[in-house]
Amino acid sequence: MIHCLKVAGSKLVLVDDDPQLVARIQEARGDIEGELGMKISFLDENAKHIIRNLKAERPGDELREGVQGNWPMSIFYTR
Repeated sequence: MIHCLKVAGSKLVLVDDDPQLVARIQEARGDIEGELGMKISFLDENAKHIIRNLKAERPGDELREGVQGNWPMSIFYTR
């Protein structure tokens, strides 16, 4: 898992509320936050509720100026 995160070069790791996944992330938390400098955010039911209740609106075009189509946006790691 650490290798996959390192290769991705992400700044943020979103973690679903699966108990086994949460346990693995907690075990590696020091390496993820310390060595890799990534922030971990757990998507528990409260976080999901907040996200579901946000207004769905498209961000302005100015936020995409200069973004290139070949830039990575996300990586999904599955066990």
